[in-house]
Amino acid sequence: MAAMIILLSVFVFGQKGNKAFVETNGIFNIVTIGQIGNSIQAFTSQTGFKNIVTVEQIGKKNYNETLQLGNLNKVEVHQNGEKNYTDIEQIGNNNLAGITQDGKINEATVEQNGMANEANIEQAGDNNYSDIEQIGDHNLTELIQDGYNNEAFVIQKGTTNEADIEQTGNNNFAAIEQIGDHNLTELIQNGKCNEAFVTQDGFRNATFIEQIGKNNYTQVMVENGMLNNIDVSQNGKANISSVYVGFGNNNSNNIIQDGNYNLSSVAILGNSNVSIIVQH
Repeated sequence: MAAMIILLSVFVFGQKGNKAFVETNGIFNIVTIGQIGNSIQAFTSQTGFKNIVTVEQIGKKNYNETLQLGNLNKVEVHQNGEKNYTDIEQIGNNNLAGITQDGKINEATVEQNGMANEANIEQAGDNNYSDIEQIGDHNLTELIQDGYNNEAFVIQKGTTNEADIEQTGNNNFAAIEQIGDHNLTELIQNGKCNEAFVTQDGFRNATFIEQIGKNNYTQVMVENGMLNNIDVSQNGKANISSVYVGFGNNNSNNIIQDGNYNLSSVAILGNSNVSIIVQH
């Protein structure tokens, strides 16, 4: 087979110790790497047809590793700062991964296995960590971290699931697991030391969580259900909310905690139930 490689390395301002390694097998694969700084490393391996990798690294001791197996996959990475790390693996076709890091010691990992999955990560600040795993087709994750020491994990197994996470502040933690098809989670954390855990198992379940303040905790679990809607809003500090929906459909749950040290727990077994909790 013929192979087409486009490799761009830029060395200015007295850089030293930068490394770029490219391996490509197939046809019409493209790799573009730009490095400005010191002790920067980029490793790319592509096998297939019309895969594209673009890497821009500015600063020192930034690291990127990319593996693509399949056709028409695309990766775009921008690193600006020090000791940032990215690791991307795409197996399948038409997958897209984009990572932007601006700061120090940020880490982002994306693993995609299937078709037409998309993962986008933006990290601004220091010591943020994100990990996305997508298995299936047409899954989407959008993840934004702005601050310090935030962590986010997303696992999607199925088709057309969507997870959106926005973390602003410090020491926030978010974990989303979606198993099934057409599930949606939107999670916003603004403050510090907030924690949120979401598990969706089924079809067309929707979860919306907003945490504003500090030390708030939310756990949502939907087990083998469909068309369940859960909305949790926490504004204050040290609020705790737990929601469980088991083997049920068309349930609706709305929790509002406005203040400090509120506690709520909801368990739903069955269909078409409605619960509303307001705490001040």
